[in-house]
Amino acid sequence: MADVLQDPEIMGYLQDPEVQAALQDIMSNPGNMSKYQGNPKVVKVFEKLNSKFGR
Repeated sequence: MADVLQDPEIMGYLQDPEVQAALQDIMSNPGNMSKYQGNPKVVKVFEKLNSKFGR
């Protein structure tokens, strides 16, 4: 997890209010991920997080 917090690109995205709202929505209901598939910022965050966690 520390690796994630040291990635400036991820941290930049996590400070974006739009991304924050999307992540909160997805955490409360993972099925909502489909709502954000067209949002390049949200998709990029999940791609980066998946690469950090080896998925």
